[in-house]
Amino acid sequence: MSSEFNPVQVREKYADFNGKIKEQMPSLLADARYPMFTRELAEQRVQGRGIGRYVDTGDLVTYNGKGDNQEIRFILTANRQGLTETGRFALGLINPHSDYVNGALNLTKAKDAQGKDVNGAYEAISGSGVIAVKRKDLGIIGARMTQEQVLNHKGWRMLLRHPDEVPKELAEDFEGAKEYIGKVVFSKYDQAMGMFPSDGETVPTLRAWFVSRLDDCSRSNAGGRCGLDNDNGCSVGVAPEAPNALDTNVQQVKAYSPADLATFDNAVRGLEGVLNPALLRPFQQLRSKL
Repeated sequence: MSSEFNPVQVREKYADFNGKIKEQMPSLLADARYPMFTRELAEQRVQGRGIGRYVDTGDLVTYNGKGDNQEIRFILTANRQGLTETGRFALGLINPHSDYVNGALNLTKAKDAQGKDVNGAYEAISGSGVIAVKRKDLGIIGARMTQEQVLNHKGWRMLLRHPDEVPKELAEDFEGAKEYIGKVVFSKYDQAMGMFPSDGETVPTLRAWFVSRLDDCSRSNAGGRCGLDNDNGCSVGVAPEAPNALDTNVQQVKAYSPADLATFDNAVRGLEGVLNPALLRPFQQLRSKL
C-alpha cells in the first residue's frame, strides 16, 4: 500500500485503453502516457507477455497518393523517455473531432483536441522520427516472409528501431529485436511477420501500425490498415517514469552485499576514537537504511 508521504506516487507502467482509438487517445495522452511502440511489444513478447493479443501501437503511418510511388511515412512518436514533439502533435490529431475516411484520419480535415481546425496537418508532421519511403521501396508487402527477409525488410527494421534506419535518439539495440524474430517467432514458423500497409485514399491520411497476435493465423503481422474508429481498438499506454516491467530501471541500482556492509561498519568503528561522535551520527543513520 502506498503512502501520502511519498513525494511521487508510484503508478503501474502499463495501462490498457480499449475501444475506438480516436476516443481513447485523448485519455491516454491526458494520463501522461505514450502508446506502446512496436519495439517494446517485441521485447515484452520475448518475456512471454502479450503473445495472444494484438496491439495498436504508437508507431503511426501516413499515406499520400496511390500506386508504387505512393509516399508512406513512418512516424515514431516516442522513445523510452516519452513522446517526441512531433509525436505529441501527430497523436493529438487522433480525437473525435477530426474527420475520418475508411477509418483513417483525413489530414485535410484534421482538428486538435479542442475541435479547432489544423491546417496543413500533413506537412506539419515532420522532423525527427518521420521517415518517408516510396511504396515500391518498402520491401515485400502483402505476404508473409522468411526470417532473413524480415531481418532485411526496411519497414520492419524501422518499426524495430534499427540504428541504421531511424534517428539516433529513437534507435534501439537490434539484438533484442533479433531475439524476438529468431527465438520467438521463427522458432515456430518458416514464414511470418508480413507487412500489410493501406492502399491509401484520395486525400492524405494517417493510421496507426498494429501488430497482430503471435498465433498460427496472424503470426505477428504488421498492419497499416488500422481503423482509428474501430470498436476493437487496443492501445497500451506506457508511463515513462514508472519502473519497467523488465526491471531495466531497477537493474541500475546495485545491491549491497554483507561484505560491503561489514567494510562500512569497520570503517566507522575506526573513526569513533578520533572524531566527534556527532559527526558520525549521519553515517550511522545511513547504515540503518542499508
